[in-house]
Amino acid sequence: MIQKWKRLSSKIVFEHPRLTLMEDEVELPDGSVTQYLRSSSPKSAATAVIAIKGNKVLLSREYSYPPDEVLYQFPGGAVNFGEKPEVAARRELIEETGYKTSSLKLLGWYYIDNRRTDAKMYVFVATDITPCKREGGDSEEFIESSWVPISSISGYIAKGKLPNFSALAAWALYEAKRDSLTTS
Repeated sequence: MIQKWKRLSSKIVFEHPRLTLMEDEVELPDGSVTQYLRSSSPKSAATAVIAIKGNKVLLSREYSYPPDEVLYQFPGGAVNFGEKPEVAARRELIEETGYKTSSLKLLGWYYIDNRRTDAKMYVFVATDITPCKREGGDSEEFIESSWVPISSISGYIAKGKLPNFSALAAWALYEAKRDSLTTS
């Protein structure tokens, strides 16, 4: 039977407004003690929005500094402290794309990096999309968005054109629940 670990102590080893690294001393199920590095953030949740209009889905392209590439992704971003994920999803859609929705449904969530943090990614599907004024956003965001046929996404994935883990996981949730979306 798999047993949980026991945290013996915890200390901050690095602190930045966007990220805090913690080092925990933990006791493993076999009784041994080890150090474990994990991250913490004031924004411990994020959103991804799969916006659907007819037979098209909204994909964004944005430069990602660590891999030094422009990547496809679904609109979304951090959930601010005290903000509900659905409010963040609506805000992020407006900030990143200049579209708003009157129909937003939670598909589910997953851990962003369960080996280093308990942060969650909430995935929403948005329909009834209308253009609006794009406002807000982070100073580092330079994003282009375009509508692509839903049928193209599996080809993007197969050709490695959608290598963003978050987009892949969000799309897997969408695919798993697609039939229930049309019947509810």
